[in-house]
Amino acid sequence: MIREDAFVSLKPGHSVRVVQDALFREKGMQPQILLETDSLEVAKRVTLQAGACMFLSDIFVDDYARRSGVFYPLMDYENKRHLYACWRKGEKLPRYADGFIKIVSRILDKNAVK
Repeated sequence: MIREDAFVSLKPGHSVRVVQDALFREKGMQPQILLETDSLEVAKRVTLQAGACMFLSDIFVDDYARRSGVFYPLMDYENKRHLYACWRKGEKLPRYADGFIKIVSRILDKNAVK
């Protein structure tokens, strides 16, 4: 059962860690943390080599992880992401960047829960 398993975690401040901590709180878990690191690559490799557990967004699952690990989707969990478009104050955006931001904003506004 996952409650008894050791976990590998990214250090506080990483988006995966924010999700992990929220899930642990929600489920009333205080798991054993085998390793806490700033490196996603180190975290993945230690998890797979040590037989530990880790929360990992599917975009970070590479060929090495697919060959070595087993992955389970989290039930009843919707991963909410934020998009931030940033540029220097006073700097004019290239037309393609301005267009991209407008398209994404329009789509997100349309899909927003009202």
